[in-house]
Amino acid sequence: MSATLRRAGIEDLPALAALNLRLHELHVAGAPERYRRVGVVELEAHLRSMLAREDVEIGLLGEGAGYIVIIVQDRAESPLTFGARVLYVDQLGVHPDRRGVGAGRALMDWAAERARALGCVRIELDVAGFNEEARGFYEALGYRLRQTRFECVLL
Repeated sequence: MSATLRRAGIEDLPALAALNLRLHELHVAGAPERYRRVGVVELEAHLRSMLAREDVEIGLLGEGAGYIVIIVQDRAESPLTFGARVLYVDQLGVHPDRRGVGAGRALMDWAAERARALGCVRIELDVAGFNEEARGFYEALGYRLRQTRFECVLL
């Protein structure tokens, strides 16, 4: 993968919103009862607020090849669990033209580097139940299923 991977800034909002829109449309199609359609203006506002947070970093690969949103979470110790600093992958999106050439792996490698630099003990992420492609991608990278979340829609 020869494209440059760097931390995104406000100037990258148009590229980030375009990538995010593709990812979000996948979720709308897969779970329309949960995800609503949004426009680029709303996405840019949301991403702008994410960029302003101290616990969030967004990595951008090339000029629109892919992006990743990571969040540092400090989990408190409880009587049942250990406390831990965890890096949560909130979003990962790769342009369809760049899939299968290492873009996703490069973004996840960047997340792992950031996790180590930030003192995190592990990386966690969620995959929507309908997204078998993403699940296979993470399993190929060595991620393992830790738990399954069920829901019952009441409305």
